[in-house]
Amino acid sequence: MIGYLNDTHFGGENKISCWTCHRGHGTPPKLPPDPQRLEQAKMMIAIAPADAAKPAEQVFHKIQALTGVPANQLTGIMAYFSQALGVECTHCHVAGQWDQHTPAKQTARKMLAMVDATVKKFYGGSGPLGCPDCHQGNVKPQLLP
Repeated sequence: MIGYLNDTHFGGENKISCWTCHRGHGTPPKLPPDPQRLEQAKMMIAIAPADAAKPAEQVFHKIQALTGVPANQLTGIMAYFSQALGVECTHCHVAGQWDQHTPAKQTARKMLAMVDATVKKFYGGSGPLGCPDCHQGNVKPQLLP
């Protein structure tokens, strides 16, 4: 898996190692849920009840990586990203202009594609891989101890 990720997604200087995700454990350590981040995301993302079950791209017109996800699940997903990277919403979004493209948002889209491709390759399409596995609450994953 490390060879695949480094060759396919990290061709530059910052190559990951087994330690990046596993930290010396058989499976990557899990972050505990953070209800405060979910509440913050709910305050930032207003979804009308009539839009809750619609696909996110019908409610938020610049959605690219999370197409097909029900709009009412977006707050939980954004809270998950926020906790996984240890950042606030404004790390990727411009306050008040949530659909603006930022360099961090572009990176997040690439990382989502990387996770999706890795899950398909190694776990048959669904698996235990997610942002917190590598990031562990940090914007940039630690490459070595």
